[in-house]
Amino acid sequence: MRVTVFGATGDQGCAQIDRLVASGHRPVAAVRDPSRLPDVDAVQADYRDHDSIRRAVAGSDRVFLTLPSTSFNDAGMVEAAANAVAEAARAEGTGMILFNTSMYLGDAPLGFAAQDARFRIRQNLFDSGVPTVSIQPVIYAGNLRFPWVVAGIRDEGVIRYPHDETLPVSWISQESTADLMIAAMDRPALAGQAFNVGGPDAICGPELARRLSPVVGRSLRFETLPVATFATRMAARFGAESLPTPTLIDALERIYHWYNHGAEQPFTVDMTPILTLLPAPPEPIERWAARQQWII
Repeated sequence: MRVTVFGATGDQGCAQIDRLVASGHRPVAAVRDPSRLPDVDAVQADYRDHDSIRRAVAGSDRVFLTLPSTSFNDAGMVEAAANAVAEAARAEGTGMILFNTSMYLGDAPLGFAAQDARFRIRQNLFDSGVPTVSIQPVIYAGNLRFPWVVAGIRDEGVIRYPHDETLPVSWISQESTADLMIAAMDRPALAGQAFNVGGPDAICGPELARRLSPVVGRSLRFETLPVATFATRMAARFGAESLPTPTLIDALERIYHWYNHGAEQPFTVDMTPILTLLPAPPEPIERWAARQQWII
């Protein structure tokens, strides 16, 4: 199948393109500057230019949609772009949209700006007339590659992350998320369904350190990073078009306190029932880690 991939220059989109190629499909990267991807079939598209979105979708059998974070980008622009993708897919007769939310979503708004924007986008896609499946990775293993996490591993043998030591976490790789999207693209009967997805098991911080130690080649321990410190670092790293830094930091602190203590336990996923519908078992955290350059 020909698959238009939005968000193709990011880590998530790159994984989708690689896995689509490995599965025998023809991905087409929708990017602002196609020259950035000389080895990939690419088409020019800009989220602010809805005519370019229509051209990018033309002729494709499926659309893989990964959107910029609304924590660090204008939410109105992102939502309008998603609507434009849906309109283009409907007009072009595209068979299905596979929406990668990049985060946990519930069955109702949660009162957090980033999740609630994604919730609205998901509902609009479901209502668009184009069959849509929502794949919702609860937390990416790739987050462990943030510079300050890698620095702690390299310099001190410490994995620092803003999780309580007793918090079970179903880390999932971007490649496994792409595999689940590919599994869904041939199952139109799943249209209108949403799947929070994670890795094969939920592990707490100390167990994460134990399992990654032999992979990175040194003994590791886990240490909870204060949520306030994490929020400040994230705000400094990614910035924001639409939010002043203090507001962004407050939003990140609120949501990470909920991640740690919310009754929903959003980072814990039982994949067993999901895999009966989407037979693409996620890889263990060790297999993902073995592909990384830890610079030890």
